[in-house]
Amino acid sequence: MRISGELPPKPPTREVYLARGETPIRIVLRPLPIGLETHVRNVFPPPPVVREYEKDAAGGIARDANNKPIERFTRETPAWTTAMAKQNLRTYAVLVREGMRGDPDFQFDADGTPGKPTELNHFPAWVAYADALLAEFEAAHFSSDELVYLVNELAKLTIPTEDSIKAARDRFCQSRGTAPATGASLEIVVGLSDT
Repeated sequence: MRISGELPPKPPTREVYLARGETPIRIVLRPLPIGLETHVRNVFPPPPVVREYEKDAAGGIARDANNKPIERFTRETPAWTTAMAKQNLRTYAVLVREGMRGDPDFQFDADGTPGKPTELNHFPAWVAYADALLAEFEAAHFSSDELVYLVNELAKLTIPTEDSIKAARDRFCQSRGTAPATGASLEIVVGLSDT
């Protein structure tokens, strides 16, 4: 895309540091591409909910007045918790890798992405890619807490705030040699979803 015939300025990056003895690790994060998080979460959906049914006196499935089985959801079984943690770590690994893509200090053996995340036939390739990234993060002594921290830092960089929009507007105006409008107010509505 061009604006008035020119490429828009590059988005800002964010430097973060992870404690490693006396010399912390410096990581430069860049904003995630539009829609990547949603696509990645669709590739790594939460595992199916474990359903348990109430039992009647005879040991069969209890039914309500409409003859529907009475369900009792038990999401926190050890197997469900393990599967959910694995899917979250896969998601975090892919998002952090994408956020680190512009940092020349980091090279990954598992590089590139295995096709469009929206195509279901790429699911096994994405799982293998995410698992390879997790293995590399683990070999580099990254903890799951550090991956969560980096995802949170990416969110700060990716989700616009009123201040970040004003700063971007000012940078754009400076690049064009114009003054930003004064007195204008911005109203931002950011919707976050757990799905």
